[in-house]
Amino acid sequence: MVFKKKNPRLNSISRVVEENVGIPSDIFLATEPQEPFIEGIAEAVKIILQFIDNDPTRQITIVGDYDSDGINATAIMYWSLMTLQRDLHVKLNVVTRLPRRLSEGYGLSEKIINEIPEGSLLITVDNGIAAKTAVEKAKNKGITVIITDHHLPSVTETGEYDLPGADVIVDPHVDNKSEFADYCGAALAYRLGKALVNKELKPLLVLAAIATVTDIVPLVGDNRRLLKRGLDLINEASGKFNPPGLQALLKEANLSDHITEDDFGFTIGPIFNAAGRLIDDGASHVLDLLKCSKNDATAPERAVKLIEANSMRKLVVKQCIPRTEAQVRDFPIVIYDPSIGEGIIGIVAGNLVEKYNCPAIVFTDSGKIEKPILKGSARSIPEIHLKHTLDTISDLMIGYGGHAGAAGLSIQPENLEKFRTAFTKAVGPLPEHADTEWYDLDLKEEDIPNVMSELRKFAPFGEGNPKIRFHLECDIPENLNEDQIKMGDGSHFKFWMKTYSIVGFGLMPRYKELGCPTHLNMIGTLTESWFNGSSSVKYQVENIM
Repeated sequence: MVFKKKNPRLNSISRVVEENVGIPSDIFLATEPQEPFIEGIAEAVKIILQFIDNDPTRQITIVGDYDSDGINATAIMYWSLMTLQRDLHVKLNVVTRLPRRLSEGYGLSEKIINEIPEGSLLITVDNGIAAKTAVEKAKNKGITVIITDHHLPSVTETGEYDLPGADVIVDPHVDNKSEFADYCGAALAYRLGKALVNKELKPLLVLAAIATVTDIVPLVGDNRRLLKRGLDLINEASGKFNPPGLQALLKEANLSDHITEDDFGFTIGPIFNAAGRLIDDGASHVLDLLKCSKNDATAPERAVKLIEANSMRKLVVKQCIPRTEAQVRDFPIVIYDPSIGEGIIGIVAGNLVEKYNCPAIVFTDSGKIEKPILKGSARSIPEIHLKHTLDTISDLMIGYGGHAGAAGLSIQPENLEKFRTAFTKAVGPLPEHADTEWYDLDLKEEDIPNVMSELRKFAPFGEGNPKIRFHLECDIPENLNEDQIKMGDGSHFKFWMKTYSIVGFGLMPRYKELGCPTHLNMIGTLTESWFNGSSSVKYQVENIM
C-alpha cells in the first residue's frame, strides 16, 4: 500500500475544490442571485390553479416513488397543496399514492391509472418521464397530467427523446431552456410547490434538502444553495421549521443536536428507505409520518417503527453480504441470488462496488409466479455511466431506468447468461487500480483549526463536491490499552488528541494488524462533531498504513 498525492500542483483547499467541481472557487462560493429558470413550472402552476378554480372538489392525485426522494417529493407536493387550500379558503380533494415496491414496481403504472377517477388531475413527482403507456391511458380517461421528474427519458432509434403525452412536463433534462438540470425529484417538487403558493415553504425546503443528499445529485449550483438553506433551517430555533413528523423522527433517532449533511445521508435517508425495502407498502408508512400535522400524537410511535425497520434492514444486509461475495467470479459483477429480497439488492450491489471497485448488478426473483422475471439493481463507479451502458443492450431487458451511478432493470430468467456476457462487453475494459491510496492535501496537526475554518466555506460536501482527503502523520499517546481506544462493538477506534480526535470506523482490526503503532500514517477527512450545542473537530480515518 502506497499513499500518493493526487495532484502535486494543488496546495490549497480552494484549488482542490476548483479541480473537483470544475469551476472557479469564487463562482462556486457565490450566492445565486435568484433561482434558475425551469421550463414547465409556470405552465404547471397555471393548470393546477385553473383546475381548482373550475371545481375544487375534483380529485388531485399525487403519485411518487418508494425511495427517499420520491417520498419527500410526495410530501412536499401534498403540503404545498394543503398550503394552497388554506390560502384560497377552499377544500381540496388531495390523494397521495406511492407504488408498492415488491408487488407493483417503480413508477406510474396502468394499475395506478385505473384507480384515478375520470376528469381528475394527476401530478407525478420523481417519476413519469418514462410512463408513456400509462400517461396515454390517463389522457384517454380525461385526466389532466402534470409530470415532474428528473430522470432521463427513453430515446428513440433516431436519438430523440420518447416523451409521454402529458399536459406539461417539468424535467430539465428534456428541454433546452431550463437553466439547471441536476435537481432531484423532491427539489423539483419544491420548486413547483413554491411557485404554486408564491412563497418560501421552509419546512418543505428541509425535506428537499434531505432528498438532495439521499438521491446523490451533484452539490453544485442551486443544489448547493438549497442544501445549505435546508441545513440552516433544520438547525434553527430547535426544529421550528421542521415538519412535525420529521421532528419526531429526529428526536427518536437522537438527532436533536446540530444536523449535518452526513446525518441526512447516513441516518435520516436510510431510515426513510428501510421500510420500503422490507415491506411492500413500507414507503407509505414514511409518507404517513411526513404527513402528520402539528398535534398528531401518532408521530413518535410511527418514527420508532421506522427506526426499528432500519435496524432490521441493517441485519438483513449484514447476513447477505458474505453469501454474495462468495459468488463473485468475474468483473464487472453480475449475480443472481433468489434468497435476497428485492428491496435489498441495491444495497448489496453498492457493497460489491465498494469492495471490488467495478460495476455490479444483483438479480433476484420478482416473486410473480404467473410471470417469472428477474429484478436487478445496478451500481457503478465514476468511470462507467450505467444508464448509457444499459442503453446499448436495451433489447435484452424487459425494462430499465436510472442514472450514471445507479439503475434498476428486469430481464427474462432465460436471458441471464446472455445478459451477463453482453453487459461485460458493453462495460469494456475496467480501469486499472494499483495498490495506491490517493489523497488531496497534506495536513499538519498545528494547521487543523485553520484548515477546518477554510473547509466550512466550501461545505456542504457530497456528490459533485467530494470531501477533501487529507494525509496526516502524528504520534498518539503511548500505553493506551484496547479498552481505552475501542468504540462500539470493538471494531472501531478513537484517539483523543489536544485539539481534535482521530476516529477509525471498522479499522480496529487493521490497527491491530499493524501492531498497534503509536505513530500513525493515515488518509482521512476532517469533519465536525456536535454534542450539546458545542462542536469538536474529528479526523475520520479512511485508511491507515
